[in-house]
Parts: sequence; C-alpha cells; structure tokens
Amino acid sequence: MNIRPITHADFIEMTGDAPTHSLRGYACEHEDRIIGIAGVLHSRPLIAFSLLKPEIKSNRRVIVEAIKRFRDLLKSYDAQIIAIPDEREETANRFLKHVGFKLDGGYFVWDQ
Repeated sequence: MNIRPITHADFIEMTGDAPTHSLRGYACEHEDRIIGIAGVLHSRPLIAFSLLKPEIKSNRRVIVEAIKRFRDLLKSYDAQIIAIPDEREETANRFLKHVGFKLDGGYFVWDQ
C-alpha cells in the first residue's frame, strides 16, 4: 500500500464525481487501485473529506500513517475546517474525533 498526494482522478475513482472545488489531500493505492482518500476541499467553508474502502481498514499501520498525514495537512491551514460525518459509516464520528475534530452542533470542526 502506498500513500501519495491525491489527484482529481483519484477523487473521481472513489466518489464517481469530479470535485466541486480544488483540493489537497492523500490517496492510498493498493495493487493499482485507490482504496482510500482524505483531504480538504477548498470551498467556503473549507470541508474535510475521507472515504475508505473496507480493505484499508484492516491495515492498522497504513491507517496510522494516513491519519498522521491528514492531521499534518489540517494543521497547515490557518482557517476553520468542517466535516460532516457519513451517517451510513458507523465509525465516522469516532474517526473524526480521533483525528482531532470537535463536535459542534451537527458537524465537526477543526480549529487547531
């Protein structure tokens, strides 16, 4: 598994849609397939996103490295970033809290 900077093609491969704004982030590649993405859409407000396929979740070492890089990316912004958890993903809230987001109403906020 390889973690590298995300491209628009990675975003499209994972979501089926082109990003609506410019973005920065990371993609995790395994056997020439994208199995996870995380980053920040440069909208107003800034929006954090992540999408993981099941096979990445079983590789703890890759998850730890990906979270570290995601946190470092978030810290590089001098602005508030919001994240809205996917209610279909049972671990979404726990993941966002682990990364460092704080719950504020119906969404999570990065203010560090």
